[in-house]
Amino acid sequence: MSGLHSQIGKRALELLPEWERNFWQNETENMPLYCNYPDLHLAAQWEKPEKLGYYEKYCKMPNGICVPHGPVDSEWRGAAFTTNELDAEKTGYAIRYYAGKILELLRKQEITESARFAGTLGHLIQDSVVPVHSMNNFMINHLFPYRDGNYYSWHKLGDAWPFQPDQIQEKPKLLGRNVDEMVYTTTEDIFRKVEENIGTLVPFGEAVQHNNPGVADRISQQFNAGAVILTASVWHTLFCLAFNRLSPEELALFSSRSLTASKMVQSCSKQYDRQPFIEAGIPFYPTLYPDTDTCRSRLATDPYPFEPVENFAFDGKGKLIPLELLIDGKRCRANRGIATGAYGIATYRVPGKLFSELEVYAGVHPDSGSDHPVAFGIWCYEADRPLLASGHVSQKDEALHFKVSLPENCRTISLLSADGDGRTSAVWLDPKLKYRMH
Repeated sequence: MSGLHSQIGKRALELLPEWERNFWQNETENMPLYCNYPDLHLAAQWEKPEKLGYYEKYCKMPNGICVPHGPVDSEWRGAAFTTNELDAEKTGYAIRYYAGKILELLRKQEITESARFAGTLGHLIQDSVVPVHSMNNFMINHLFPYRDGNYYSWHKLGDAWPFQPDQIQEKPKLLGRNVDEMVYTTTEDIFRKVEENIGTLVPFGEAVQHNNPGVADRISQQFNAGAVILTASVWHTLFCLAFNRLSPEELALFSSRSLTASKMVQSCSKQYDRQPFIEAGIPFYPTLYPDTDTCRSRLATDPYPFEPVENFAFDGKGKLIPLELLIDGKRCRANRGIATGAYGIATYRVPGKLFSELEVYAGVHPDSGSDHPVAFGIWCYEADRPLLASGHVSQKDEALHFKVSLPENCRTISLLSADGDGRTSAVWLDPKLKYRMH
């Protein structure tokens, strides 16, 4: 059982606006305990079986599944114990259930019950942001085998390494103007953090093994701060929705959203077969050997390493360079975007129920190692005509400017690039989603 949920929950509560803290004033001392409910529920199997019924009220969802301890796969197995692809829809189900329950209790002024369910949801959020809950723990064990006669319980170490709650000062942010937006944003924030935080495991493990606690402390502070802020933001959003207290400043943030604020979908599936792209006029190479070159939602060929990269490009020699395209006769740069090689697929969850339009520039990077022309396409799998837009451009040409209407049944968008060569750097610059609701 993690010793940090109490600290994370306590600090998240302290960061809430005063009126929200006041609502739970009588539960201030108890909220850290409520954030531990899912762990207490599991431990009750062998420690306090008579308490199982009590904890199930808070920790069992309507589908009979226990609240997840982090993101799950399609079979509801937690990331710590699965090698399967993680399932954003399943994680979103859990967030939606708890959000609905908490909103109902807040509106009824049920102070204690709303706090208990909010703490339980907080546990899910907090686990999701801790790396040992985000990837297969057996793999972690083998990344760091026994060394110098020492055995390490990496899950316990990663779950309970100290951090400094008082150093976290960031204010919670509004995650949506309605439940649908809140569930989508929270889920995407979780999956972004999963991908970012997995990258901290190796330096964290090396710091522990080499007795360098300063480095381990810094990494622990990083991901636990993320857990605090996201927990506080979820609670803050639920208060705002329950009592219709949406400030103009926060609402102003919901005109558009960068596509790369979401996590690129990572899936191997026939859904991403390249043959339909070819038939629609995007000159991909065919999937002749799916056993070794599988159909997948992320694809990049040379000079990029198997998948597109976000928010920077490569110069062909492995050096990072800013994202740039030729727009209105000038080299224009953006901090957000996607870069890929001769062929690329970059896929995102984009629910048309929430977003009405995708605007993005596409072209060949001015510093690409090749001026070979590239074909670009925007593909919506659920649309009657999936190829929503396309164009062909070379390095010397102005970037293509796409403004594409999204069908309401849209769920997934792929940005396609094809027909370059082994030195091509194709770029999608500053991709923005326009919210459907204003």
